Amino acid sequence: MLKKMLCSLFTLFQVTSSQLMGRLKDPHGCMLDGGYSWCETTSTCQRSWMEPCPKTTHMCDTSPIQFCRMICPKMKCTEGQCAMRNGHCCDYKCYDNSKLSENDICYRFCESNRENNVNKKSKCPINTNCVAPKHNIISLDPCNDLTAYRCLSGH
Repeated sequence: MLKKMLCSLFTLFQVTSSQLMGRLKDPHGCMLDGGYSWCETTSTCQRSWMEPCPKTTHMCDTSPIQFCRMICPKMKCTEGQCAMRNGHCCDYKCYDNSKLSENDICYRFCESNRENNVNKKSKCPINTNCVAPKHNIISLDPCNDLTAYRCLSGH
């Protein structure tokens, strides 16, 4: 009788120890049986339903290009957003990539590739249109904020 009880206890202990959390880990050390998985963007183990792993963040089309960006840490915006440089070299804000606001640049063509081309004429907000600037500036490279089209109301 004692032998049966000891065998049962031993079997029960073996089953439960193999089911303990933390036994299944991926190559990064994430506990798979705890619901964790590796996120490349943040370089951490995360539970996707608690903290979604952001996709690689891209710069917004209208964001200024800065040479110091190579020393900055990776930008982290949620899916569907882009990063806009703001102030110092590594500072940025995340914006909805699919919509523009009033007075945002909706069209700009850059021959010199000094800035990114922008062609979002159809993404201006309701009651605004992508409007050319009123002044007539002739320039070798029309890539500047004065010659860019903007989302404006009342046009």
